Amino acid sequence: NNAAVLGISHQETKKKLDEIIAFSELEEFIDTPVQYYSSGMKVKLGFSVAAHLEPDILILDEVLAVGDAGFRIKSFNKMMELMKSCAVLFVSHAMPNVARVCNKVIYMEHGKNLYCGNDVHKGIEMYFDQFASEKSKIEFNDGAIIENISVNNIPQSENKINTTYGEDFK
Repeated sequence: NNAAVLGISHQETKKKLDEIIAFSELEEFIDTPVQYYSSGMKVKLGFSVAAHLEPDILILDEVLAVGDAGFRIKSFNKMMELMKSCAVLFVSHAMPNVARVCNKVIYMEHGKNLYCGNDVHKGIEMYFDQFASEKSKIEFNDGAIIENISVNNIPQSENKINTTYGEDFK
């Protein structure tokens, strides 16, 4: 049904059905009505259908956020393969994935386009800047104390360490 909604012919879907089911890892559940699938199972099957039907444009909205690590890796690799032959619009809050996948970024807040450009790291920094006022707190239950911290051999006297996203540090 998903393929039909996407405008794919029954014949084309039938040709790729075994490949789609195998990729989704849902072989043992494929005869179960979809209404009984978990949300993760639905996303796995939906991604499998879309990825195997040779789209011109593929829109992925947080698809790599579901499933086990093995499925996410497999999906990521499939997405990288698809990017060679189609446009991929990748929507995510997972900035490591954005940095790895994207060559252009659009940063939006409340439906407004705040940045659009090729500087992916700038878009990522803008995303993280929206959380700058959040107070972060790390608690160590074992009573351990961290002392004498330095970054790039520069002693840090305050409780704050500043670094630029993507910059190497030791």
